[in-house]
This record gives sequence, structure tokens and C-alpha cells, in this order.
Amino acid sequence: MLEIKRAKLQNYQEIDKILVEIHNYHYEKFPSHFKKINSFLSFEKFQAILTEETIEIIIGEEENKVVGICLIKIIQIEETELIHSRKSILIENLGVTEEYRNRGIASKFLGEVDKIAKQKNINHIQLQVWGFNERAIKLYKKNKYQNRTQILQKNLNFSRLK
Repeated sequence: MLEIKRAKLQNYQEIDKILVEIHNYHYEKFPSHFKKINSFLSFEKFQAILTEETIEIIIGEEENKVVGICLIKIIQIEETELIHSRKSILIENLGVTEEYRNRGIASKFLGEVDKIAKQKNINHIQLQVWGFNERAIKLYKKNKYQNRTQILQKNLNFSRLK
């Protein structure tokens, strides 16, 4: 049975492996932007993240095995003459290992993020998703996420300046 909980130091290797899987999926789809990696973050960086007040790593564990992760960051946007101040949750990474996909685990992570937002009186959850990641886009739409902005890119075939 799936258990959703906060990550601990001993989960480092399994979490890093999932983050590498997520990143390398992006590399496969967009190699001109992403580099292929073997490790996503160092143990020291992971340790620092776990002590960070504004960052949480949520894991999905089944039979003592980490099968998915969701890394969120709480951000405070200050008021300016143009915008209102607000707190928001940014989903930085969300992924489930290949063999555990299509079991509703990612939706459970999103539900957990909703709970955290309610506990912290935060009214906005945001994330970025690449246009090629149709599976993720379908998941987010199913969970009532709406497109707020788009980033468009034009590729030019100019040689890099030396």
C-alpha cells in the first residue's frame, strides 16, 4: 500500500535515482537543452534541502521502496506597484518510477500538495511543464491545473559566437 510522507536522509539514493530518470527523460526529448546525467544532486545538497524551511520533498513509498517524489518550494512574492503580494507553492519536480506509473500515484502527490497549501493558507500552486511532456500535461489537466502562461521559442541555426 502506498504511503505518502516526507523524505528523510536515508531516502537520498532512491530519490536521486528518480530525479535522474525525470531529468534524462527531458534530455531524450530536448538534448540541445539538457545534458545526460548520472546524479541529480549531491548528498550534501540533498541534506541542505531537507533543512530548508521553504522546500519539502514528499515521497511515495510502497513496501519500503521509494516509487515517486514531489519536490515543492514555497515562494513569497512581494507586492510592487504592479502586482499584489502572495504566497505560492511551486512544484519543482514530480515523478514516479516507470514500473509504478498509471496507478494514480502522481495524482496522490498533487492531492498532498493541495493539503499542504491549505495548511499553510496558500491559494496558488504552480508548476512548469515542457510542451513535449504530454503525459504530464494530461495529468495536470485531470487535476484541474490550468494554463496560465506559455513560453514560446524560436530556434535559429546561427553558429555560436567565439
